[in-house]
Amino acid sequence: MTWKYCKMKRIVLLPILLIIGTFIYAQDQPLSKIDSLQNMLVGSNQTDSIKYLTSIGEEYFSTENYSSALTYFFHCLKISEATHNIRGAADATNDIGRVYYNMENYKQGLIYFIKALNYYRVLEDEAGQGGVFNNLALVYYEIDSIDFAIQYYNKALALKNKYGEKLSIATIYHNLGLVYMSQKRFEEAIQNLNSSKKIFEELGYEKYAANTTNNIGRAYYKNGKYKEALVYFRKGLKEAIALNSAFLIMDNYKYQSDCYAKMKNYSSAYHYSNRYHSMKDSLFNIAKEKQLAEIQANFENEINKQENKILKQDNESKAATIKNQYVVNAAILIITILLGVLAIIYYWANQSKTRANEYLKYQKLEIQKNNKTLSRLNAEKSKQNKEIRSQKIKLEELNNIKDKLFSIISHEFRSPLNSLKGTLTLLKSGVLSEEELDLISKELTDKINHTSIFLENLLNWAKSQMQGIQVKAENIDIFESVEENVLLLESMAEKKNVEIRNEIPAHSIVYADPNMMNLVFKNLISNAIKFSMSGEMIEIKSQIKGDFSLISVKDNGVGMSPENIKMLFRVQSFTTRGTANEKGTGLGLYITKNFIESNGGKIWVESEKGAGSTFKFTVPLRKSSMGKQRQSVISREVSSF
Repeated sequence: MTWKYCKMKRIVLLPILLIIGTFIYAQDQPLSKIDSLQNMLVGSNQTDSIKYLTSIGEEYFSTENYSSALTYFFHCLKISEATHNIRGAADATNDIGRVYYNMENYKQGLIYFIKALNYYRVLEDEAGQGGVFNNLALVYYEIDSIDFAIQYYNKALALKNKYGEKLSIATIYHNLGLVYMSQKRFEEAIQNLNSSKKIFEELGYEKYAANTTNNIGRAYYKNGKYKEALVYFRKGLKEAIALNSAFLIMDNYKYQSDCYAKMKNYSSAYHYSNRYHSMKDSLFNIAKEKQLAEIQANFENEINKQENKILKQDNESKAATIKNQYVVNAAILIITILLGVLAIIYYWANQSKTRANEYLKYQKLEIQKNNKTLSRLNAEKSKQNKEIRSQKIKLEELNNIKDKLFSIISHEFRSPLNSLKGTLTLLKSGVLSEEELDLISKELTDKINHTSIFLENLLNWAKSQMQGIQVKAENIDIFESVEENVLLLESMAEKKNVEIRNEIPAHSIVYADPNMMNLVFKNLISNAIKFSMSGEMIEIKSQIKGDFSLISVKDNGVGMSPENIKMLFRVQSFTTRGTANEKGTGLGLYITKNFIESNGGKIWVESEKGAGSTFKFTVPLRKSSMGKQRQSVISREVSSF
């Protein structure tokens, strides 16, 4: 159920039926509301005539007599414009737009709604503008201009919110939800439908609220979220049953049947399908019985009218003279002939209009077809441009990485080689004492260790780019792996007076590549030493989280800002000197991340400026149940940046 104007089909009666019906109605029926209004229209002033013309047009509009409705609305517009009555002109143009909308002549409807909007703007009547915005949204929706429909619904909503017209607000939210649903914008559809339901419930429009509940379920269903859809369908069924609304219940059974079918729960789908068809048949029989009762009542009423007609004609025939009867009959004959001629003219004019409308519909379909073709070509062109831009970005990134690596290699190898060359020269000359030799040896050892770590990272990265990352997992003791790396980096830690605590329990087994885990611990521990102050402590811990071991390397050093954290784990990332002015390459954390993810884990960092950093990562606990050693190869494309 939607709150939109109903589309009505025009019915063209045969000329003879029009003549007879008009004659009987004119001679025998009591004055209708339209007749009363027409009597008041005669002799009225211009202000009152606008009011009566509008009322007569509304009466014809309500009975779907759109031709007569247009006649009176156009007459009203003509008088309003002649007398500069802007209010009357605004209402008349809006009414004309409504008639064209119901006649499905959306082009003319759009023209008159825009005219009405301009009149209301001159009047500064925001309430009137809100109504026209809603009408424009309906027209744009029918001609598939969805963006304009949404735009005018939002404009109408803003004005209705301003004046607190809650029922109109709820209706617009509901229609917006259905528009978004038709465009597969399901989150916006559900949001608007929920807003609509809340207001309907506040106002006590329980039937509208129940219908909205069903439509929320439909939005989830169309989005493929069948479990969420069932929640609302069940809720909607309870509300419909409480309201004893047979049609809402019947629709809900259909929705639930479709939903269970999508979920492959065919027994439930069959159950609700049976209930739907049973209720549909029952409602059809009730409607049919009601229709038969109405036909019978109309028939009996017609019999009474015919009897009254006979009595009236008998009395009139006795009272009338032969001369008067001749005049009356002659007048009737002339009127009948005139009406017949007018009916024939109207019929042919209507046929021509129908043919013209069909031709316009054909042209509209051709335009839509051409638009779809253009949209498809534009989409293909956009896709090609996107791929070209993506390839350009990748090439630029690779070129930047090449330049960076050559720069890193140049600096990282030159310094330790120069130091080694100088030391050998001094040794050869024999000018070094044992104390000086010991000091230089420790310094040189640190540089060689740092260069060794860098070289190992560089070789692993280069290998991954050429062959992909080869993972050869096995059960390893991470306690032992940490101990080996602590021993390797002991001199670096002692130099900065940093204590390293391995708090991982002994015999802590994980399923991973031992060489990769060794390099991961080496990078993370050396990184922690680099950014620790003298006298601080580094803690290495682990705990079991499901099927994974969660390992953390925590330092109490300088920490990082949120901006710097975002730049980690990339080969192009920044490098920062350590607390003792140690240099870095930015390659270690990138290799670490790739190795951890290749072994089925994840890595992240928790840090605060001035409060240290904690690097955490996960690795699988045990060997896969497949019974074979896991060995995966990540292609070069996947491992590239």
